[in-house]
Amino acid sequence: MMPSNEGRGYVLRRIMRRAIRHGRRLGFEDLFFHDVCGHVVETHREAYPDLTRARSLIEKVAESEEASFRRTLDRGLRLLADKLEVDQKPVSLDPAFVADLYDTYGFPIDLTRVIAEEHGLTLDEKAVEAKVKELQSNEQSFSSGEAAVGDIYFQLANRFGATEFLGYAGTSGEGKLLAIVQGGALVERAGIGDEVELVFDRTSFYGESGGQLGDVGTIVFSDSSQGPASDARIEVADTIKPTGGLHVHKGRITRGAIR
Repeated sequence: MMPSNEGRGYVLRRIMRRAIRHGRRLGFEDLFFHDVCGHVVETHREAYPDLTRARSLIEKVAESEEASFRRTLDRGLRLLADKLEVDQKPVSLDPAFVADLYDTYGFPIDLTRVIAEEHGLTLDEKAVEAKVKELQSNEQSFSSGEAAVGDIYFQLANRFGATEFLGYAGTSGEGKLLAIVQGGALVERAGIGDEVELVFDRTSFYGESGGQLGDVGTIVFSDSSQGPASDARIEVADTIKPTGGLHVHKGRITRGAIR
């Protein structure tokens, strides 16, 4: 079972997130959760020998989950702290604020509830749910132009299928460029300074999902993949999964050209 956004996988992800936050509160500034998992394997390896065989995968998954969630956690905690300071000892958290924290920044509502309880505050989760639905409905109403952009993602997902995710094996990897998107349309070429959305057959970038922010980083093209564009460099500002397991890397070309 892997951490995910559905069923038992989501239960596992919530437990991991809770543990990661408590680790931060205890003063663990660096990634630590994969080390904890290693100690658990050592403690229980005789009773559960499969743990030893799967140790490497367990630690890599734990490290990837923590690295991704920490970005969401840091941003959400800052916003939440600012809100509590501005409101000056509120009795309950504003449902509209909590909904925006979730919808815009991906901060889990169940974690907001825990933090609210720690501060002696109440949280009307039904009101929050209603606000989330309202936000999502407004987004659909005012984004007619985004429909065309969304269409291209569905076309690419149907054509190429899901992107193979390499993140559980490490933070770097190699892949083949499948598509370049600009303004909701496929283009054959893009150059320095262009804002692009790139699709590869494989990626180590985690796509935004389930309240976790998408990965940021750098993509560098090599001779084997792009020939004349071998010096191209893209700074990725976000990675999303719009549909069908398709990973889309959003960024700016800072060097060279791609095609």
